[in-house]
Amino acid sequence: MRTIPRSTMRPALLLVLALVALPTLAAMLTERYFFEVPREGENALEADLDLALGRVTIGKAEAGYLFQAEVSLEDESMVPEMRYERDGRTGRLSLGFESGGKENGGLTVRGFKFPEENEWLLFFSDEVDLDLAFELGMAEANLDLTGLRVGQLSVESGMAKTMLVFEEPNPVTMESFEIDAGMSKLVGRKLGNARFEQFTFDGGAGAFELDFTGGPLPAGAEANIDVGVSSLQVTLPREAPVILYAPDSWLARVEVPNGFTKRGSGVWHSAHVEREEDAFSVHIEAGLGKVAVNVE
Repeated sequence: MRTIPRSTMRPALLLVLALVALPTLAAMLTERYFFEVPREGENALEADLDLALGRVTIGKAEAGYLFQAEVSLEDESMVPEMRYERDGRTGRLSLGFESGGKENGGLTVRGFKFPEENEWLLFFSDEVDLDLAFELGMAEANLDLTGLRVGQLSVESGMAKTMLVFEEPNPVTMESFEIDAGMSKLVGRKLGNARFEQFTFDGGAGAFELDFTGGPLPAGAEANIDVGVSSLQVTLPREAPVILYAPDSWLARVEVPNGFTKRGSGVWHSAHVEREEDAFSVHIEAGLGKVAVNVE
């Protein structure tokens, strides 16, 4: 494990560039930090990632490494810190701002404008089971987890703009998948490929798209979706057995797709349901807003 802070330009050269191209100079003042954890027999990694500000991108680590990261920050007072320890064959990692530990109250975003040059490039081993927890704050995140062995996933997006993608089936069954979307914009693509058993979504005021195509999901998988003042679009897999629980209220009306049969108050079955215990159950609770459900 190592941490390498590096400033990318010398003071004399910065002075010359300042007279020529101030926007370019601002980018070059970015501080860069590098973190890595070699794999030494671990078969699982638990990672707590408190990223707060900037752009976030996910990828696969190089062979022989459990975790790698490159962090670029435009404010030298915002210093990232990584902690890592091994417990048997499980690694436990945390990454965030030095001043952002829970015991210090965390880093707040009040008074900050969005730092366009802040960037978090995070790389995880695709050979170990992952338990990932992201706290994104005001980040702009592209969480493409395709090819990674994600056993548990938690995303707290605050006021972030988040894209969450599984282009291929998860190599392992995901025990739990939790999203707290706050006041944000969040798009989830091909979430059926996550192969989750339990999905929980809590959205405040925002615009949310949840696409559950891909898969197939484990038999009896369940999704619980609760949104407030928001726009919600849900896409369900056309060929899967689905039970939809979506009671109407005077504040919000759920648009149910064609081909679903009403089986009770606020309950609909897709044409492929044979045994209820094997179907994908989707529970939607909505406050004030529009909820559209379609199939693909």
